[in-house]
Amino acid sequence: MKLNYLLSRRKDWLLALIFNLVLIQLLVGIIYTSGGRHLLFWCTAFCVFNITFLLCNKLLKNFKFSFELPKFPRLQSNSIAFLMAISILIALVDLIFFVRFPMLRAFSITSVKELIDLRANVNVGMPTLWIYVAGWNLKAVLPFLIFYSFRKKWYYCFAFLAIFSACYAFLLMQKSFCVVVLMPVIIWALLNKEWKIVLIGFALVGTSVFVITAHHNQVIQHDTTFVSIKTSEEKTSLLSGLINRILVIPGEVVSLWLDVVPEKEPYLLGKGYGWIAAFQNESYQNYDLKLYQYWKPSYAKQGIQGRVNTASFMREYSNFGWLGLFLGCMMISFVLSMIQSLFVNDWKSMLALMGMPIILLSSTNVMTIFFSGGGALTILLYVVYRSHWMKMKGEG
Repeated sequence: MKLNYLLSRRKDWLLALIFNLVLIQLLVGIIYTSGGRHLLFWCTAFCVFNITFLLCNKLLKNFKFSFELPKFPRLQSNSIAFLMAISILIALVDLIFFVRFPMLRAFSITSVKELIDLRANVNVGMPTLWIYVAGWNLKAVLPFLIFYSFRKKWYYCFAFLAIFSACYAFLLMQKSFCVVVLMPVIIWALLNKEWKIVLIGFALVGTSVFVITAHHNQVIQHDTTFVSIKTSEEKTSLLSGLINRILVIPGEVVSLWLDVVPEKEPYLLGKGYGWIAAFQNESYQNYDLKLYQYWKPSYAKQGIQGRVNTASFMREYSNFGWLGLFLGCMMISFVLSMIQSLFVNDWKSMLALMGMPIILLSSTNVMTIFFSGGGALTILLYVVYRSHWMKMKGEG
């Protein structure tokens, strides 16, 4: 049976399927690094998510509760052209006047500490509003415009946007950006057997990730002052390091959080959320930063500051313990159910536009992804421009 047929028959569970794959990814890393010590925790997360998602689906069906797409008038082509111009302008202003081509600056760096500081401080001193605008542009607007132009068969526009966005993401020196910006069109092309686009997309992503990773490894290998504190992750080959990063590290980070909280660091009891901490008249605490000393203690002793980003539900767990785990998994299932309602009868677009944000739940909180991470803006753009392709032959 064809893959598309199987997926269409199970479209009510597609988003849940992706998150279950994320959970399996986490399980691999958890078992690899801590054996069965945290297996009960994982099984609880798996059961709570799937049971809640099943109940949400049944609730939406029984009460016939679904989002109706607003009846926007058919927007003219000049509106999308205007959006493209604004998006490109924001990217250029960001590169030239704010971040100042960090990847190009990185090529002149020979110290690991300087390289890590460059990555960590690329947004330091920038207006908060601009950080959000540039982030939304990179993670939501540009990926959507690439996806839109390809579906509309504007191939020259698509080619320009894809190459420009890939270069922009590469120059920001973040491997995840290189993936995020092109993944919607790659998934869409994959589902529709547009193999040439799939190969070109993976070539752009792979080249960017390879160059960034190779440069980082080169700096690590040639920094004689840093040899004594290299980790096993940094000593591996490029390919094995990439596999380790995908299959092991996310689960290893979850294991670290479970080992540290609450044995070495207490449950935050709400102080891990800015608005709750303010309501409690307490100081906000960010375990993403604080737990870095346990993740890479040798780096921390050298004065290097980093983040330990972890799976979405770990933020709730670090605040409220097992109750937080239940709440975190229930929140994810609720959000995914609501998103699924928005993409009714358009499951391919749902997978293309929402697949990557859900995959990123292995290392980012769900609220972060769908607000500051641009997920909500992507949905809004889809709602506004959906009518542009839904009446095209063979679409829907």
